[in-house]
Amino acid sequence: MLIVGISCLIAAFLLIKPAKALLQPIVAQSDQLNLSSSQSVPAHFFRKYSTWFEKVPENHPLLERGTCTSDDFINDVIHNSEVLTFSNDEWSVPVFYADEYTPVQEVVPYSTSSQAAREAIESNAWNKNVPNPPEAQPASEADGHLVIISHDRRYAWDFFHATKDANGLLSASTIKRWDLNGDGIDQPYTYAGSRVAPVPLLHGLMTYDEIVNQGKIEHALAFAYNQAKLGTPGVYPCVTSNSGLCERECCLWLGFRLQLNPELDLDTLDLNWASRIVAKAMQEYGMIFVENNGVGYNGVYAEDLESKNVSWDGIFEGTILNIPLDQFRVVEPVYPAIKPLPEDINQDLSVDILDAQLCVNGLLGKEVDPEVIGRADVNGDGKIDSNDLQLVIKKILEY
Repeated sequence: MLIVGISCLIAAFLLIKPAKALLQPIVAQSDQLNLSSSQSVPAHFFRKYSTWFEKVPENHPLLERGTCTSDDFINDVIHNSEVLTFSNDEWSVPVFYADEYTPVQEVVPYSTSSQAAREAIESNAWNKNVPNPPEAQPASEADGHLVIISHDRRYAWDFFHATKDANGLLSASTIKRWDLNGDGIDQPYTYAGSRVAPVPLLHGLMTYDEIVNQGKIEHALAFAYNQAKLGTPGVYPCVTSNSGLCERECCLWLGFRLQLNPELDLDTLDLNWASRIVAKAMQEYGMIFVENNGVGYNGVYAEDLESKNVSWDGIFEGTILNIPLDQFRVVEPVYPAIKPLPEDINQDLSVDILDAQLCVNGLLGKEVDPEVIGRADVNGDGKIDSNDLQLVIKKILEY
C-alpha cells in the first residue's frame, strides 16, 4: 500500500508539474535567486558533498612536513606578503549561464597549447558542444579565466587564456568540463585544468549571492600565493603531478588548508560587514591553496562581475582584507564525513520511497518525531509543503 500510495503521488505530481521541470537536475537553492539580474554562482553548485564544504573539525591537528611546522609555513606566507587581498576583477573568474537558446560550438585549443593539454581536451571531448552565451566575456587579464554553465546546470566548462574573436567564437589554451553532479575533486589526478591545482574554478570562489543575499559562506575559499614548493606532490584535495618553483624550505604545498584562528574575536578587527563574512568562513572552513600568485600577493577570489549588472562597489572597503595572517595556522587535510543528503529524511544514506513517505507524513501532520519533522522541511523554508516532497521525488527519480 505504501508503494502504491507514493506511486500515485508521483503520478499526480507528473500531472500537476511539467514532466520536464520535474526531471531537471536539482540545483542549490541559490541557483533560483534572481539569476537574470545577478548571474551569481550558487554556493554549492557541485551537488556531491566534498571537503570543500566540510568545516575544519575542532582541535584538528596542525600540519607538519619534514622540519617545517605550521608556524613555519605561515611565516613563509607572510614573507611573501604581510596582507591578505582578494581578486574580484580581471584576475578573478567571471561566470555565465547558458539558456535553451544559447548557441554551441567546438572550442579549438590554441596551437601553442601543450600536447598534454590538447590530448586531454580532445580525448575527453571537453571542447565539443560547448555553450557560448553571446554576453560571456573572459576575464580581461592574462589568465583569461571563464566559466560557462550549461542550461540544465549539469556541466561547467572552465577556460584558461580564453578569448573571443570578432565573430564571438571562443578559443582557449585550456578547456575542462566538470560534471556538477559530482564533487569536483580530481583525485586521483588526471589533468589540472585552469588552475595550477586540479580543481575547478567554481570551488572556493566567493560569490555576490553569498555575501549580499545569504550573508554567509559555507565552503572553504580558494587561496593563492607566490609559488608552491618545488618537487612536492601536493596534498588532498590537490594531489597532482604539477608543482611550483619555490625553493625555500617551507613553501606551501598545493592543497594545504590555512585556517584562521577560530578563537579570534572578530570584533577586535577592523572589518566591515562583508569582510566579517569572509573572516567567519576562514575560521570555519579555512582556505585551500590552489593557485600560484605573483610575488608579493596573498589572495582569495571573489567572482568577477565586470560584465554583470551588479558590482562589488560599496560592499568591500578596497581589496585588502584586514585579517591578520599571523592568526592563521596550517591544518592537516580535512576528509569529508559521509553525510546524508537533505532529501534523505530517515538518514539511512539512501533517498528512496521511505523518505517520500516521511515527507508525506510531515505534510499531513501525521509525523510525531520532531527530528523527522525538522528534516522533512527539505528546503529549510520553515514549513513542510509540496515543494519539499517534490525535491524528494526528484532525487528518487535520479537513481
